[in-house]
Amino acid sequence: MKSERPDIRGDLFDMKWKTRIGFLNERTLREYGKLKQVEKELTSYKSDIMGLSEIRWKENNEKKSQNGNFLIFSGVGEDTEHRSGVGILMNKEA
Repeated sequence: MKSERPDIRGDLFDMKWKTRIGFLNERTLREYGKLKQVEKELTSYKSDIMGLSEIRWKENNEKKSQNGNFLIFSGVGEDTEHRSGVGILMNKEA
């Protein structure tokens, strides 16, 4: 006999809100004002989370911007050139 399991799909997969995720190959965030520009793009695309590549920052860290957005990034070691690096930029609600 087939065991009867309760159908939990209704509760588990209901969409209560949408999360918009984007990706941007930034080329570099080392220039002055570049992070603000990326934050504007996050807002203009109405994204909640944006993956960033080639940010070219050193070390690993997290920052909270003046707008309240949150950036987590991972780059190269302190003793190497500014190359590569990835990050995740999240808006205040994410």
